[in-house]
Amino acid sequence: MFSTLNRHTHVMTQEEFTNKIFLLKNNLYRFALRMLNNSHEAEDNVQEVFLKLWKLRKTLHQYKNIGGFAMTVNKNMCFDRLKAKKQSNISFDTINENSDDRDTVQELEHKNMIEQIEKVVAQLPEQQKMIFQLRDIEGYEFEDISQTLSLSINTVRVNLSRARKRIKECLQKTYNYGY
Repeated sequence: MFSTLNRHTHVMTQEEFTNKIFLLKNNLYRFALRMLNNSHEAEDNVQEVFLKLWKLRKTLHQYKNIGGFAMTVNKNMCFDRLKAKKQSNISFDTINENSDDRDTVQELEHKNMIEQIEKVVAQLPEQQKMIFQLRDIEGYEFEDISQTLSLSINTVRVNLSRARKRIKECLQKTYNYGY
């Protein structure tokens, strides 16, 4: 497929950077958007991640999972931005970005459920939010999440289970009320 690195100097070329790192743009952006709750800041954050990774291109060959490392850099930069602004709310982006605005009952129910999920996720502990985001929204493997967040795989599994359980309980209360 793609050559991994320049074997003599271990410096990633611009083409390799584009083929390996730049392809992560959408995943990095979605994660940053959910963390920062601001599209402009998320875009700026991803650009800073790319800049940092470009500066580190001589040492990127040391990482077995460059995507996981990029996500870790992204996460840390998001935290730095949040600390600088002292923001505490991280919102959950709408799951279904392709839904149109037809006023059918089913679509209104769907939108209501997404709003309920957003509210529940916003109340989850920080660690559970990130794990839920990475696993259930972005589709990362447990090992990658473990490395990205510097947690054991068991801790990732437990926190994901707790997040899912909390979401399920809240949805059951909302939709089974009165039955």
